[in-house]
Amino acid sequence: MNNNHNSTITSTNKEEQVLEDIPMGSSLVPHSSHNFWKLESIHNPVYHVHEDHEDHLYTEEKHIYLKEHRFHKASHDKYKHALEKLPDGPLTKENQPKIHITQEEEKIFSFLLEVNNHFKLGTTLRVAGGWVRNKLLGLDGDDVDIAIDNMMGADFANYVSQYEKLKGLPSKAIGIISANPEQSKHLETATTHIFGQSIDFVNLRSEEYAEESRIPSNIKLGTPLQDANRRDLTINALFYNLNEQIIEDFTGKGMHDMKHRIVRTPLPPVQTFLDDPLRVLRSIRFACFFDFLIADEIMDAAHNHDVDVALAEKVSRERVGTELLKILKGHDPVGAFALIGEMKIRHIVFTYSTGDKKKKDLFPREYINPIPIEWKDQLQWENSLYRMRVMIKLAKKYNLSLDERVELLLAGFLSPITSHDMSREQIEEICYNLIVSSLRLPLKLAGNVSTIIYGAHYIKGKVLVCEENKASLDEQFFANIISEDRVLVGRWLKNTVKHLYDKSLMLCNVINTQGTEFTEKRCFRAVKFLKALNEQHVKLIELSQSSSPLKGNEISTALDVPPGPIIAEVGEDLSTFIFQNYPQIVDREQAFEWLAENAQTYKSKAELNPKKKQKK
Repeated sequence: MNNNHNSTITSTNKEEQVLEDIPMGSSLVPHSSHNFWKLESIHNPVYHVHEDHEDHLYTEEKHIYLKEHRFHKASHDKYKHALEKLPDGPLTKENQPKIHITQEEEKIFSFLLEVNNHFKLGTTLRVAGGWVRNKLLGLDGDDVDIAIDNMMGADFANYVSQYEKLKGLPSKAIGIISANPEQSKHLETATTHIFGQSIDFVNLRSEEYAEESRIPSNIKLGTPLQDANRRDLTINALFYNLNEQIIEDFTGKGMHDMKHRIVRTPLPPVQTFLDDPLRVLRSIRFACFFDFLIADEIMDAAHNHDVDVALAEKVSRERVGTELLKILKGHDPVGAFALIGEMKIRHIVFTYSTGDKKKKDLFPREYINPIPIEWKDQLQWENSLYRMRVMIKLAKKYNLSLDERVELLLAGFLSPITSHDMSREQIEEICYNLIVSSLRLPLKLAGNVSTIIYGAHYIKGKVLVCEENKASLDEQFFANIISEDRVLVGRWLKNTVKHLYDKSLMLCNVINTQGTEFTEKRCFRAVKFLKALNEQHVKLIELSQSSSPLKGNEISTALDVPPGPIIAEVGEDLSTFIFQNYPQIVDREQAFEWLAENAQTYKSKAELNPKKKQKK
């Protein structure tokens, strides 16, 4: 959150001052009919949350102000200084912006030029796409993609390998990623390693299309302009020419759009999206990662029926899942999900598979006849975004890793379509269907997300309590609750959430919200519950995560009963006994004493329910 936006705007004079700061003809397009996703962005100061998690900075005046001037006020200035240094007019050799090239990059580039000169290839080598964009923003370079203008990438990679042998350098294997036009991957890519850095080589693009087809009928070597025009966005269509050591902007729009924070396509967006429909999601990812505006024509193209059909049918679910995972790990996943909603592609991205379920599976493994996930109304959808926004705040506060934040965000996003009366299996089915069957993301991710949601529903009765006579529900109040209900809390830790208890409590902050409840103070009680648990009841956590003082075979021997369900029952009852005695620790001797006292009861149960003989 940009702290510069935390002050409440209340006076007309301040509003007029901000309007004066917007230059005439600014490409921030204040009269755009789109980009309402900015209101949901984490950069929107309306949604700033105090560090004590007690309240939001929210006033009616500020909300109205932001709706009217959202494009200016809701944007952060992270890249302000880098963007101000970019040239205003067309890019030339004389007004080149300065970029920082590391020693490692300089070494690689010099080596590639040596290869080019040694074999007299006459090739112009260009670094394409994201590397140039990031350098202009003052960021580290992205993956290095080298565009070749007079041969295929694999051919140049072979020359690299030959030159390495001539110089006595270790030669690395060359990997070939084949073109797959049906999945909108039109170009063969050769990958190798130079001085430990992965480098991709690809020829410049020039596709010819058959009539009424978006699959190229002929692919040949192209020109830099053709390649730039085929790229998804103008800000990704810039080149760094290694031969001349200059940045090139063949579309004439890339530098302008970088400076003015616009996401735009070089060619008409419908054509660009039909070439590769995944570019719809890529435009979302880049707009929200860098906090740029989406051009109106992109928003209109995203509503095109043919583009929708192509995104649903032409792009593999693996590619959709990979793109969505990048969005979740980006700077503004809430804004990105809101943008998916504004583009009206929610029903394509978030789906269930209706394929047949396998034995012992709660969800279909195959992605067949998908149907969209249903939010019952707009308020419930906004609640999904609201819960994600709070989860980002808490993930930052508790220094969660990106992978942990992804789990928490998905839990927040899916939790509104679950309820407290759902079984664990029902919640698992929702999570596994979307995350595994639809998005083809890891099984472990789906399992953790479902555990976080189910655990939040399970414990919320002890967290969202109300004490009428208590002015402040502080950590000590919740520490007392944990002590009084140590068995329930202990079993919740041991059997329900395990190591995910902290994330489940973070979600519990908002598990009872119905919309975007800006002034809802109750929703942050779980943070205090978590603090009380971590600071005053850490032994209870350790007990829940430690192994039982008695092993199954020891219980079986002590009771003189064969292994079976009764042994598991004894184990559960022993856990209850241990939690009842907390904060005192039950050692092995005390556990055996407890077992001896209750032995006859368990023996009787074992006799009544003998273990069935297994068929050979």
